[in-house]
Amino acid sequence: MERRRALKYGAVLAGLLLAGVSAGPASPAGFALDSECGFGVGMQRLRTGAEFWPSLNQLTNHSDSPIEITGVTAVHVPQGIRVTGWSAYDAMPDGQAMSGDAAVMRPYTNLAARPIRIPARTATTVYPMVHLQLTRPGTYMLKDFRIDYIKDGHRYTQAVACSAELASGPFVS
Repeated sequence: MERRRALKYGAVLAGLLLAGVSAGPASPAGFALDSECGFGVGMQRLRTGAEFWPSLNQLTNHSDSPIEITGVTAVHVPQGIRVTGWSAYDAMPDGQAMSGDAAVMRPYTNLAARPIRIPARTATTVYPMVHLQLTRPGTYMLKDFRIDYIKDGHRYTQAVACSAELASGPFVS
């Protein structure tokens, strides 16, 4: 009887713990997307107050179900850098290369106003960009990004390991 009671309480406790974990704000880790970075370690020189929008690589949905990208953000953001949002742009229709320069990208249509749909086993021509602003002079290393998406009605978060160095100074495109 005592063993049965212990098992019963153990099962209830385990259920409560699992419910607490799954009901939290964090989404489970996803693995449907490729996890390459569109920029490597390199330095972008910016004026204080200027924005830089690094782009992730073309995203490929490796799963058997369509997904919808709902957000992209930087994970490890040092003081001196502020994340101001994200955007997504189709491959440049006029043949111009993608640019981290916010002024170059603003005239194009931002597709991030609604979730970006990627069919199963397909690469998208839409490139997500994280909006970063240099808030004070200095040199900063920005690491790791996160992509939030919905697949089969469930929310997932996928980490993308990459880094970029940002520093104050004249902008170099």
